[in-house]
Amino acid sequence: MKNLSNDTLPWSVAILIDSTFLNRSSLHGENIHRFNHGKGFIIGHRWTNIVLIINNTVIPLPPIEFYTKKYCKDNNIEYVTENEAIIEYLKKLNLNEYIGRHDPKKIVVMGDSAYDDKRIENIIKDKKWSFVMSLKKKRSVKSEHKFNFKPKSHGWCGVDIFFKNHRRLKWQTIRVKPNGVKKNDWNIVSDILSDTFDMLEKLG
Repeated sequence: MKNLSNDTLPWSVAILIDSTFLNRSSLHGENIHRFNHGKGFIIGHRWTNIVLIINNTVIPLPPIEFYTKKYCKDNNIEYVTENEAIIEYLKKLNLNEYIGRHDPKKIVVMGDSAYDDKRIENIIKDKKWSFVMSLKKKRSVKSEHKFNFKPKSHGWCGVDIFFKNHRRLKWQTIRVKPNGVKKNDWNIVSDILSDTFDMLEKLG
């Protein structure tokens, strides 16, 4: 995140969204739930952390607590999913209160694939912010060429299949030595990136 403050990225402020869990040994207890967390299930309490990063400084924002359906029913609280809670949070978030007047184009929201939700992304776009999200492998995508020249309903495939079908470059391992990176190493990396970008531009 150091690049946010040295003008090497198009943004100067980042909003990070991530879930935090407090493990419990069983489901016995108040507001304890069994969550699907990537590669497995976790039993415990869950909340969503929202933080700002500006000038290499981390500013924690009020977190979003997650309530189970049972807890909501017992306490007369309207149940909402985590993503629905994030949508309402972002709608009401006034960054002027934290960083003063700013250019919304300098704001980027970052999250993992759990937040690859078009409703969240549309809220971010409405605020004229940018976002960087991990994509779920089943998310449907198409190449820019097909997007421009094929009917809207044709040419879609999952992210995993897309990269499997279009990866035309061989894997090349780069080893960074403990005593530092030599100029030649950076030249190799630069060449690989250049080839990758050229390949992506020609996808179709």
